[in-house]
Amino acid sequence: MNEVRITRGTGLFHDVEGSDTAVFARRLELLDKPGAHLWVYAAAWACAHPRDTEARLDSENLVSLTGPGCFKCEQPFSNRLARQPCRGSIG
Repeated sequence: MNEVRITRGTGLFHDVEGSDTAVFARRLELLDKPGAHLWVYAAAWACAHPRDTEARLDSENLVSLTGPGCFKCEQPFSNRLARQPCRGSIG
């Protein structure tokens, strides 16, 4: 059975322009603990054009929200999996 989730706006906006992949890589490195799952949600937003400087990541253009799942072992969350050590890795 698919779970329905409702997403509401928070009033917080995140600019798309200027996102730095080095910053994201460093954050992942800091979060990577051996044997620990790295639980994440994946989200997708619609935008008119990738270089649109007016693009905002908010609830009005949110297309999907999936998760949680482990970024490292790529398995969906379950209570059973959460009790087991993660066998995945970043990279």
